[in-house]
Amino acid sequence: MGGSLQHPPGPVIDGVRFRPGKAIAYWRKARGLTQLQCAARMGVDGRGGYSVRTWQKWESGERVPVLGAWLKIAAVLRVDVADLLGVEYAGFDVAEPVPTDAVLFIRDALIGLPTSVPVTEDEHVRLAADVASAWRHWQTGGEERFTVVGAALPALITRVESAGRAYSGEPLRHVNATANLLYQLTWAYLRARGALSWARDAAHKARVAGADSGSAATGAAGEWGYAAVLSTTGDTDAAYTLLDKATHRIELSLPDADTPLWEVFGQMNLLLAVQAIRLQRGEDASRRLDIAGRVAGRLGDSNRHYTAFGHANVAIHRTAVALEAGRYKAAVTLGEDVDLETATSMERKVAFLVQLAHAYQRVGRAREAVECLGQAVDLSNRETASLRLASETAWGIKRAPAYGKRLDHVMTSLGLAS
Repeated sequence: MGGSLQHPPGPVIDGVRFRPGKAIAYWRKARGLTQLQCAARMGVDGRGGYSVRTWQKWESGERVPVLGAWLKIAAVLRVDVADLLGVEYAGFDVAEPVPTDAVLFIRDALIGLPTSVPVTEDEHVRLAADVASAWRHWQTGGEERFTVVGAALPALITRVESAGRAYSGEPLRHVNATANLLYQLTWAYLRARGALSWARDAAHKARVAGADSGSAATGAAGEWGYAAVLSTTGDTDAAYTLLDKATHRIELSLPDADTPLWEVFGQMNLLLAVQAIRLQRGEDASRRLDIAGRVAGRLGDSNRHYTAFGHANVAIHRTAVALEAGRYKAAVTLGEDVDLETATSMERKVAFLVQLAHAYQRVGRAREAVECLGQAVDLSNRETASLRLASETAWGIKRAPAYGKRLDHVMTSLGLAS
C-alpha cells in the first residue's frame, strides 16, 4: 500500500476508509477513553512535550503526528500503528520489505487459533536449534532479518505450542525454556514493527514459559523481557517495580548462581538504571550501572539468553542514562568511548547510534549527528525508523545546509519529508 508518514492513507475500518485523525478518535472512543485521559497516558502533562490541545489537533487533522508520536498514540490506544495509518510505518523505500501479513500471522499464532503440527520424539531438540538460528539472524543480520525472522515466527510459535501440549516431564521443561526464548524474540520483532500491544502479549507468554521452565535464569529472563516491553510503552513505574523485586530475589541466590543467571541479573540492572533516571532517581541509576559494570567484569560478554550483555552494553546504557538525564555533553563523552564493534546485537547498535546522534544534535554538533544517523540507517533502516529519537533528531538538524545530501538520505530512509 502506498503512503507516507506525512500523507498516510488511513485505515479501513468496517469497510470504510478513515483518515488517520478520525481513526485516532475511533479507537479512543472504542477504548472508552477521553482526550484528557489519552493525553495523561502519553505523559503530556508538561513532561512529555505534548498537550491535550495537540491531541485534539491530531484527531481533527489540523496536525499530523511525527513518528515518535504515532508510536505513543498506538500504545495508548492498544492498537498497531497500521490501525491508525493504514500503512506500515517502518519499511519505506526498502529493497526487501517484510511481508505485509507477517504481523497478522504472528498475531494469529499468539492468540492460539486452532492450528497444530505433528510432534516427533526429538522435536524439542530441533525446536531449540531453530529458535537459536532465528535469534542469530535477528541479532546479527542486516535489513533482511525482518524478512527472515518475520516469516519464521508464526511456524515456530505453532510448533512450540504443539510441543507444549505433547510433552511432559523434562522434555516439557526443555520446551518451556525454548518457548521463553522464542517469545522473547517475538516481542523484539513486534516492538520493532510498532505492534506494541502484541509485543506485550508475547512478552507475557515469555514470562509464563520462563516461570514454567524450572530454570531460575530462564524465569528471570522472562521477567526482564516483560519489563523491557513495559519500558517501551512508557509504563516506567511498573517496569521499575517488577525489576526491583526480581533483582532483590535473585541477589539471594547469586553466590551459587551460574553464568546465565548472572547475565540476566546484570541486564536487569541496566534496564533498572534507565527506569530509575526516568523517575528522577539519579543515585539509584548510578548504583544500578555500577552493579551491571561489576557483573560485566565478572562475566565478560554473555549472550546465553540473547540479552547481549557485556562491557559494550554497560557502556551503551551509561550513555543512554546520561541522555535521559539531559546531560548531553556527558552522553557525547561516554558515547565516543563505546567500542561498538564488540556489541553483539543489531538492535543495540542502532539504538546507540540514534542516541549518540541525538546527544550530538543537542550540543550543536550537527555533522556528527547526521553521520551517526546515517550509520544507523545503513545498519537497519527499519530498526532506525522504529525509534522515536531518530525522527526527532533528524527534524532537529534538518535545516543544517552543510549536510544536505547525507541528511536528505536519512530523512528519505526514515519516511520523513526533507
